[in-house]
Amino acid sequence: MIEKRGKVLYGKNEMEKCKMASTTKIMTCLVVLEKENDLSKKVKVSAKSARNRWL
Repeated sequence: MIEKRGKVLYGKNEMEKCKMASTTKIMTCLVVLEKENDLSKKVKVSAKSARNRWL
């Protein structure tokens, strides 16, 4: 995108609708990266969450 004019130079599937789960995963990743400095730290996940195919 050309910043000053807001003109898109290239787009791929920009009109295709995506499921919200994909956006949610990206936002979760961004929040973790912004808030957590030690990415080698282990976290606990419940068995129910681990089985959930939509996470």
